[in-house]
Amino acid sequence: MNRKYFHKLYFFAWAFFVVLPMDVQASKQSSWSLSDSKVNSSSTTSLDEKSNQDQIYVAGKAGYIGGSVLGLGVGGFYKIKPHFQIGISYASGSRDLKSSSDEQVDRADFKSQIVEIGGRYFTNESFAIIGGIGQRKIDFDLKVSSKSSYIATKASGSAIVSHIGIGNFWKMSTGFTVGCEWIGMYIPISGSFDSTVTDNIGGENLENIRKLNEDLAKLMATTRSLQLLNFELGYSF
Repeated sequence: MNRKYFHKLYFFAWAFFVVLPMDVQASKQSSWSLSDSKVNSSSTTSLDEKSNQDQIYVAGKAGYIGGSVLGLGVGGFYKIKPHFQIGISYASGSRDLKSSSDEQVDRADFKSQIVEIGGRYFTNESFAIIGGIGQRKIDFDLKVSSKSSYIATKASGSAIVSHIGIGNFWKMSTGFTVGCEWIGMYIPISGSFDSTVTDNIGGENLENIRKLNEDLAKLMATTRSLQLLNFELGYSF
């Protein structure tokens, strides 16, 4: 089992998480919404009464939740002012990197998930500025075997992250909302990481592999991650 192979494999993991798209890699994220309807001048409903309608919004979403990891998520928001909502969301996704290898790989799984508390401020009927704080977790699980030998590694990075993004969300008269968080960024505030390597071969290259795995875990805990095109469909009531 050659050292160059592990360098190549960790390069692919780093590229999927950081380069494709910058950290363009998918968790979280959160794109929930609803903007107020215009008050018809001929309506007998007051502005205060209108603001109290459709206060709860729930939605499902799909998109790049962090780098090039595609994920799915759910969330719910509560409207506290006509143009401002607060809520909670969760998203997770995974990517199989086995196709990137040229040796016997039993598994090479990259996973990302995020839980977030956040808000949306609408500057007009559809455009929103999104912000929040959450917990992000990234895992990379690898096992390579050749004949009677094997090496298995696990790298995990966890971080408290701040989130900022922009998006558009369009509410229909039926109560359904369609929208997209076009772009968002997760910025680590604090983090921790864990790295383990097991094998049955030993040798001087093992220490190099341990170092590579630890560097990857540290990267996953400390790097910023870009999320793109988180589409969502929701309903308000």
